Amino acid sequence: MIRLLHRVFSTGITTLAFTTATFSTYTLAFGLMRAIALPILFQIPLVSHLFRPFLGHFIRGRWSLLLLWRNRTLIWQSFLLGLTTISAWEFAESLFDEKVQEVCVPFCMA
Repeated sequence: MIRLLHRVFSTGITTLAFTTATFSTYTLAFGLMRAIALPILFQIPLVSHLFRPFLGHFIRGRWSLLLLWRNRTLIWQSFLLGLTTISAWEFAESLFDEKVQEVCVPFCMA
């Protein structure tokens, strides 16, 4: 029983740390792309005409912490979705680690 609780606790900590790190990284990358890369990209004439219908709405407004605060429910739901997804991956991986053993046929002895 203690081993199971230890496994659940360690998997939970790993899942929470990985989700927090990746979500923070992707949020920062989105902010940098919106604030720096897209305005530079839209200065190129041909690229601007091709991408403006798809990416033009990202340039409107300024990237600020206020934008994060206004969309906090969306950000929280996205974080929980990522946490749930990574938890499911970790659970499936732990089942394979515990229940599925590697089988070696006589040909793999080489």
